[in-house]
Amino acid sequence: DDARNPGVIADCTGDNAGDSVGPTADGFETYGVTGVALITFILVAFPNLFGVHAGELDATGQLRDPGEWTQSVLLVWIFAIRIVMVLASVGSYLINEAMTKAKYQHADKMNFEHPLTVLVWLTSIVSVGLTFVVSYFLVGQGDSTLPYGLWWKLSAIISCGTLAGAIIPELVKVFTSVNSAHVKEVVKASDEGGPSLNILAGLTAGNFSGYWMGLVITALMAAAYWLSMGDVNPASLASLAGVVPPPVDASTLSFGLPTLLADLNAHAQLHMGGTVESASFAYNASAAVFAFGLVAFGFLGMGPVTIAVDSYGPVTDNAQSVYELSQIEEIPNIEAQIEKDFKIKPNFSVGKMLLEENDGAGNTFKATAKPVLIGTAVVGAATMIFALIMLVTDGLKASAVGNLSMIHPPFLLGLIAGGAIIYWFTGASTQAVSTGAYRAVEYIKKNIKLDEGATKASTEDSNKVVEICTIYAQKGMQNIFMVVFFTTLSFACIDPYFFIGYLISMALFGLYQAIFMANAGGAWDNAKKIVETDLRMKNTPLHAACVVGDTVGDPFKDTSSVALNPVIKFTTLFGVLAVGLALQLTAKGLNNVKYGVAIVAMLISMYFAWRSFYRMRIGGTVSSRPAPAEGEGEGEKKKSTTVDSSSDKADDAAAA
Repeated sequence: DDARNPGVIADCTGDNAGDSVGPTADGFETYGVTGVALITFILVAFPNLFGVHAGELDATGQLRDPGEWTQSVLLVWIFAIRIVMVLASVGSYLINEAMTKAKYQHADKMNFEHPLTVLVWLTSIVSVGLTFVVSYFLVGQGDSTLPYGLWWKLSAIISCGTLAGAIIPELVKVFTSVNSAHVKEVVKASDEGGPSLNILAGLTAGNFSGYWMGLVITALMAAAYWLSMGDVNPASLASLAGVVPPPVDASTLSFGLPTLLADLNAHAQLHMGGTVESASFAYNASAAVFAFGLVAFGFLGMGPVTIAVDSYGPVTDNAQSVYELSQIEEIPNIEAQIEKDFKIKPNFSVGKMLLEENDGAGNTFKATAKPVLIGTAVVGAATMIFALIMLVTDGLKASAVGNLSMIHPPFLLGLIAGGAIIYWFTGASTQAVSTGAYRAVEYIKKNIKLDEGATKASTEDSNKVVEICTIYAQKGMQNIFMVVFFTTLSFACIDPYFFIGYLISMALFGLYQAIFMANAGGAWDNAKKIVETDLRMKNTPLHAACVVGDTVGDPFKDTSSVALNPVIKFTTLFGVLAVGLALQLTAKGLNNVKYGVAIVAMLISMYFAWRSFYRMRIGGTVSSRPAPAEGEGEGEKKKSTTVDSSSDKADDAAAA
């Protein structure tokens, strides 16, 4: 943060964009996508499933379908829970603010992570409690056709997601906090092996985090699945699949599943022409997937707090930068002036240390927010994918569901294609960062002023660096969007089962790729912070090694990882529309048009995939600068050394 460096303002701007504006937009989009996924599921899935009439007659004298009543209750309940969770976040913030002021208002030192941790857990606990209360009054006191005990099962499933919003940040700290053994391992490796071992240790932390977070997400979703299917009787959530049986005598409850299947079989044979096997599969599958959607919904109960603690990171980072850029310590008589105006005696060394420590806490918590957003995106996408499956299989008909297996070639090929897109995207986004950074550093080296009279960079130079970074970010974004858009359109027109496999693969590959990159970047970031604050070893070889890791970690955690979320969500949402269009073309006998669109769209996407590297390259030729040959004159050696030294100084200032 040297004031003479024109790149510092671009760094501050990038912190706002990468750690605040971007994740906030992503979180807002996830709110919408998950809500749309659940509503779509309720409206699309329920009418297509076998149901058991409640025994009541409608105005025409026909037996009333309880699915419509269930839809209405659930839609009202979902919107009510969302409102309550926002209120829980606001209330928890106010309570935590009062507690923190009471504890730290007059303290000389504080644990900056503690209030943020309390806020996350307090919000989670309050949200869980309010969820049970609201569900009881909206669902537990509802119509007699609703399954008994439905309210607490819905509440418990949502709570799996709400608790995940608190558990996952704790797990992220294990790999990214300044107190983490993994982060300290990065520092130790850097001390002995320099940048190379720094990179390897950070990659290791990211890989380990993928293992543990994968298990936690699996466990929470398994708990939701168990709650949705446990003791399958009229009180089970399986009844949400349009299966609302008539009142059952208590003596039959011990039979559970057989009793419900008998009712299903009778209804299927008499009214739907179906079979008990297809009915059983339908309500089991739909109940489980609806539960997974509710887990994502519970994740989002922590949304306001997640965005708040994420934005805390760039605030603390930029506060430190503003302090450095102000050069306040060099202003004549500034201490006396501050004491006169504010009645306090400034201690700049303590102030700098507090800013550094607070920045470390900010690094940790902006790292904790990313996996939460990633998890909600993937789980929400799973619900939307299931809605697409319902559409393609005409309500999970057995003859169509058989195509969703490894022995159906289009589905298998889709699984393979999804992984390819994820790895291309990671490369394309990182390439845009690399080229933009190269051009920015190139400009900085040419324009940085390190002579004795220079005190700070000019506004024009600082603005130019911001412009360079923005241009390359936009160029990279354009290429990526065109590839994602036209690939989605093409694959949706090829085959619906191929496309479903493609979506599933993207979600799974994207989940682990994003977790790995986000946490590896967080580990590198705080390894540098440990060197700066705990060890106080700035401008040493150890610090230089950790700066290299932090530079690699920025595109990892702030670009490629978080940007996978909107890619997955956009592909899923747009894909549902594209598949619907493709199915209409097929129904009208326009397969030639459909396949023509697929071929043209694929060629366009491949062109922009090619552009994402070959038109985003740094370019130029690689030139060598050999050391002076033995026997050259001392003057030549001295001249060569002088040029290299000047270059090194520019490099150091640009890195700062």
